[in-house]
Amino acid sequence: MSLLYKDWFLIPVVSMCVFIICYLWLDKIINYLQSKSLGSRSEVIRILNLMHVETDEKKITIVMLLLSFGLGIVFFLLLLPNAGAGIAAACVVTVAGWKLPVLIVKNLYDRRSQRLVEQMVDGLTIMANGISSGLSVTQCMDRVVENLGQPIAQEF
Repeated sequence: MSLLYKDWFLIPVVSMCVFIICYLWLDKIINYLQSKSLGSRSEVIRILNLMHVETDEKKITIVMLLLSFGLGIVFFLLLLPNAGAGIAAACVVTVAGWKLPVLIVKNLYDRRSQRLVEQMVDGLTIMANGISSGLSVTQCMDRVVENLGQPIAQEF
C-alpha cells in the first residue's frame, strides 16, 4: 500500500495543511468578520446620537458581538448532535445578527422622525399662540415642552 493511504500519515498531513491555510488567511478572515460584525457599530452610534440617546460604545460593542456570535454559538450548541445543521443554523443566525442592530436602530429612528413631523404642527401652533399672546420665544418653547411629549419636547 502507498504511504498516502495510511491513516497515521494522512491525518497529520491534512491537519498541517489546514493549519497553514488558516494561518496564512487569518488576517483576512479576522478583518472580514470585524467589518461585518462591528463595521456597522459606527452607523448605530451615529443614529443613536441623532436621536439624543446617550450610549456607551463598549456596551454597544458587547451587545453587537453577543447578538451575532453569541446567538450563533447558542444555536450551534442547541443543535450539537447534528453538526451540519448546527453550523448552518449558527451561520444564518450570525449573519442575521450582523444586520439586525442597524435595521432595528434605523426603524426606531424612522418612527421617531415620523412622530416628530406629526408633532411639529402642534408645537408650532403652541408657539404661535404664545407669541401672539405676548410671551417670549423661550417661554413659548417651555410651553411646547410642557404640553407635548417626546420627541418634540426633547428637540425643543
